[in-house]
Amino acid sequence: MKNLFIVIPCYNEEKKLLTSEIVDFVKQSSAKIIFVNDGSTDKTLEKLEEIKEQIPDNIHIISNAKNIGKGNSVREGVHLALKDVCCEYIGYFDADLSAPLDEASRLSQIAIKENKGFIMGSRVALFGYQIKRKPLRHYLGRIVATIISLYLKMQVYDTQCGAKILKREFAARVFKDPFLSRWLFDVEILRRLQMDMGNLDEVVKEVPLNVWIEKGESKLNFLDLIKVPIDLVSIMIHYRKI
Repeated sequence: MKNLFIVIPCYNEEKKLLTSEIVDFVKQSSAKIIFVNDGSTDKTLEKLEEIKEQIPDNIHIISNAKNIGKGNSVREGVHLALKDVCCEYIGYFDADLSAPLDEASRLSQIAIKENKGFIMGSRVALFGYQIKRKPLRHYLGRIVATIISLYLKMQVYDTQCGAKILKREFAARVFKDPFLSRWLFDVEILRRLQMDMGNLDEVVKEVPLNVWIEKGESKLNFLDLIKVPIDLVSIMIHYRKI
């Protein structure tokens, strides 16, 4: 899909980047990938440059001198994608490809078929699907999702899944301003859309992923977990004032 751009934020992903999978996907789909190296202290940047050497026309790299967080790194990548007039759909996926890049093609096709502005991949463990998550992270995720659903006054199963696709015009709206939160920027995206459009049923669709296989340890440490409810309160206060 030539008009699809995928933003992949990277922080110390040297050992997790799947070069062959990325290269094969790009060659088959003609999609373009924008990697945002977010102040990595390992050899992530060198690994990204190796990938770019194999498919230079379809790989772009942004490298931040210091770590600015996942949300604002994705925002940097989206802004670069928007500069290309051929860009019609923009996705963002996690660097470890817990959701394989084939899901990006599938989600974008759903966006086209159903004329939705924002397609959210969702990690729902259904029969016949490959969804593998650690139990603790799953249950913590359900608690967070319940709180977020109450805040947004809409049923959302999985706001934090790192597999999403947006139409160009919607990406331009929700990524215009920097995000408050490093980890809950997805909630801010929904809130921005909600404030802009009201009822989101016509523009947002949550789609169960076919595959999500959790890999490695989360970058969320104990201090980050403490900050999550603080960030959510900050989001509530900030967007109530606008």
